[in-house]
Amino acid sequence: MALTAKIRRLIKLSIATVFLLASSWWVNGVLAHSYKLDEISVGHIWAPPPIASDEIVPVFGAIVNRGSEPLRLIGATTPIADTVSFRTESGSEGRETDSIALLPGKVHAMATWREHMVLAGLRRELRAEDTFEVILEFDDGRTLAVQVIVEPQSGHN
Repeated sequence: MALTAKIRRLIKLSIATVFLLASSWWVNGVLAHSYKLDEISVGHIWAPPPIASDEIVPVFGAIVNRGSEPLRLIGATTPIADTVSFRTESGSEGRETDSIALLPGKVHAMATWREHMVLAGLRRELRAEDTFEVILEFDDGRTLAVQVIVEPQSGHN
């Protein structure tokens, strides 16, 4: 029984690895991108182009904790917005959360239906194909700079 659980875990990790490696190839007409910091892997971070009435801009992407201990994404900063917060959605309701849990060996897909980053107080206009930097802050004190690509949501559904 223990061997079967280990095999399932290896299969899940393999799938996560394939997902992250695939994100380094050309995806939906936009060059995908990925980042690595020790056991943390971050794949294709993107944001939809805001419309004029948008007060917040969501940021989506995948984060994998390949380590043996849980991690938390506890903060983020960017020069293009006053604040970066975390939000989780439940039905039509959304609420802020103080962090995003990154469990060992699991892919956390920041998406509209689960925890993701939200930019507020944009300091400049964002258009499709723009990029901007976000610095991710983890609970163990490490940081990782990533580039966010602004692109239509159509290829991500």
